[in-house]
Amino acid sequence: MEIDFTFEYFKKYIYWTICKFKEDEFHYGIVGKRDLIGGFFDRWLNRAPEFLIFDKLLQNRSYSIVLDNFLYGQDTEKNSPDVIGIKTNEGRIIKFTEFVDGGWKHIEGMPFIEVKTFRKDQKLVNLWETQYNEYHYYVFVESNVIDDYITALFQEELFADEIFDSLKTPEDFIKSDSKQQIITPKKLKRPINLGFFKLIGIFKGGEVKNKCMLVEGGRNPQKPLTLESIESVPTAKIKDRKNINSGFWIYQNDKNEQSLPMMVKLEENSVINIVSDGTLTIYIQVMGMAKINGKPLEEGFYKIKFKRFDKSSSKSEYMGYKCIFENDAEDVTNELIGKFDAIYHNRISQMP
Repeated sequence: MEIDFTFEYFKKYIYWTICKFKEDEFHYGIVGKRDLIGGFFDRWLNRAPEFLIFDKLLQNRSYSIVLDNFLYGQDTEKNSPDVIGIKTNEGRIIKFTEFVDGGWKHIEGMPFIEVKTFRKDQKLVNLWETQYNEYHYYVFVESNVIDDYITALFQEELFADEIFDSLKTPEDFIKSDSKQQIITPKKLKRPINLGFFKLIGIFKGGEVKNKCMLVEGGRNPQKPLTLESIESVPTAKIKDRKNINSGFWIYQNDKNEQSLPMMVKLEENSVINIVSDGTLTIYIQVMGMAKINGKPLEEGFYKIKFKRFDKSSSKSEYMGYKCIFENDAEDVTNELIGKFDAIYHNRISQMP
């Protein structure tokens, strides 16, 4: 499901981010530098899907979700779910959680929901171990927002021809440019479309754990092997034959380093063998038809290249491939909406 990042939602996100910027005491980014507001926008862009994913899912319901849009002091616990309740069309509130003196206390029987946003160019998904709970709901979203989304904030006057013309440097200063190192800028245009968000799916914590690897943090964080490419080759030297079965496959190299689990699918009577392996490169032979992480493989030889994930965080986290959650994980979107419906109908019948 794709949801357009409309200007209506863009304005809500911008307004909330500016409010947070003004109230935040430090504005520190991931490298400890003090953020200006531009960096602050980028850092909090992952909040944008929270404003529109559930609006789309619940567009024909008699209620909507309530987001945690509160701003916090530095001494509060960061333990709030992203969805803290639902609100009926008449304005009545049904709470999933309550703030009590510095932290959130979840109400028994209510769903706990977190939204995780990943860029289109990210192959992996992740979930901090401290965020994990077998029964929580995790909404995985892919961001396809344009890179220069922030320019949509500026008035049309910024893009006037006279401004563009006034910034041109006379070409008289260029005696020669045989290597074409001088770049001529193109006239800017105010973006019409901001892009969209794609709902990958909603998954229970147990399913996230099953489809991922727990990558350890600490002083010497684990650096798992990740799939970089699969390339067809004319032939390969056969040193040995190690069978790869359908289902999840974890490659372990000669240094006992493990890859993140990959999804292998074999058509009937098809076989995959590792015929030569190394630290970061292996060769396989496909007899029949198969897929690895969704990539179709016809009969022949292939070179598979891995790379080490450069994990620097001291936190342990569950990591897996986005494509597996798109195609091979149990999506519980309908279950969660059904739970919303049941909560709404049960509580609304009890309200005066």
